[in-house]
Amino acid sequence: MGQPISTAPEGVGMSRSNHGRFDGQVVLVTGAAEGIGLATAELFATERAVVVMADLNGDRLAKSAHKLTERGLSVRIFAGDLSLESTVAALFRMVEKDCGKLDVLINLASIYPFSPIGDTTFESWHKVMAANLDTSFLCCREALRIMKPRRYGRIDVTSKGGVIGLTRVLAWEAGEFGITVNVIMPGLIGTEHVLRMFDDETRTDAFFADALSKQCVKRRGQPLDIAYGIAYLASQEAGFVTGQTLQVGGGFGFST
Repeated sequence: MGQPISTAPEGVGMSRSNHGRFDGQVVLVTGAAEGIGLATAELFATERAVVVMADLNGDRLAKSAHKLTERGLSVRIFAGDLSLESTVAALFRMVEKDCGKLDVLINLASIYPFSPIGDTTFESWHKVMAANLDTSFLCCREALRIMKPRRYGRIDVTSKGGVIGLTRVLAWEAGEFGITVNVIMPGLIGTEHVLRMFDDETRTDAFFADALSKQCVKRRGQPLDIAYGIAYLASQEAGFVTGQTLQVGGGFGFST
């Protein structure tokens, strides 16, 4: 189930512009095969972290990770369904065995079907809950088990309504161990998934135009915009920030 990729020698292929904020840290990113997850994995890897990339889509994950290792970045991959308790347990065993610790957990594995309640089947509802809530709960539980004895850790989660409540509970429980837990709430982001939603460019442009009319910043959000926010919350500088929701959406919703 786990599928580690050999890490590159330290520093090989690194840009001189790298700051190395996460040098020596182990960072686990779920939902890392594409979009925001991939951008986040790439950012942390360029900041010299050892990044474990996890995703359900093993083929896409392997291709994405290969592009990073070709640049000399240090990544490993794990393919599996993280809504299953046994799969999550196997993932964290791999992290402990291969990396020896975990400094940062970034929960980005989620699905967000664009369908009204009336068109949503009960099966689809459970699938969304499993992907968006179960994965976060299971991964956070395992991460706390590893982080608490070291009295350090950063946990960041992308926001869905139920996740905000879970994050606040985790922040209260984990704070005394030096662990922070925060939420990232993305606006409309130009990920591969969003760009594939419609079958023609005109409909896609209209969809983004409507969002831009409600934003302060008049451009499409990009995966790296979210990755930068996550990196801040995972940094040493954010050590006194916990239980918070950081909205990264160009000021969506209050510009008009």
